[in-house]
Amino acid sequence: MPGQKFSARYMLRAVTMIRPTRKSRVRRDIRRVITPYLEPSESIETCAVLYDRALAWGGIPAIMQNRKVQVYYAAVTGRRVLMAEVSWYVQRPQGLVLSDSRQGASLRPLTMPAQSQRAYAAVEYRGPSGQVRTLWYSGVFEDEVGRQLLLLGPLQDLDRDRILRRDRWRDRYLVLIWVIAFAVVLAAVLGGLLTSAH
Repeated sequence: MPGQKFSARYMLRAVTMIRPTRKSRVRRDIRRVITPYLEPSESIETCAVLYDRALAWGGIPAIMQNRKVQVYYAAVTGRRVLMAEVSWYVQRPQGLVLSDSRQGASLRPLTMPAQSQRAYAAVEYRGPSGQVRTLWYSGVFEDEVGRQLLLLGPLQDLDRDRILRRDRWRDRYLVLIWVIAFAVVLAAVLGGLLTSAH
């Protein structure tokens, strides 16, 4: 990364565990990382976070497994397709790994689009020289990748309202489980205290 070092930004992220999570902030982070590689008068049209495999969910084993996942900040301009690798944990730039002419570059879906913000779907990227990469994206970027395929592939029809409704119901279900678990633990603790008092 031109002029990029382990700055206070990434030290702060590592210590506080505060990283960009909201989509608007992630997009801002992508633009900050990709901008030094842009040519004069070149600008980013759309961008997304891509992975070399789907991220795992579920505690410490998933965290250990995800540490091996390659994470890419990807952007498409009027001229080129750019991908910079970033570290999985603090999104520290590792360097530009792809700079292809947009002419002749394409994406095609390998799976159904991500139907939830927590789901992952795969696309195949084919560069102008014929090199092929399988890349994964989460439902957070379904507009950029699942719907428009980074403007390099066919339009995919997604019912965004249905996806958001499904995510809301899943979130409510998880909250309900946590509330019930907390109530059970609290009842057990209170029961133990009352028993010991007698």
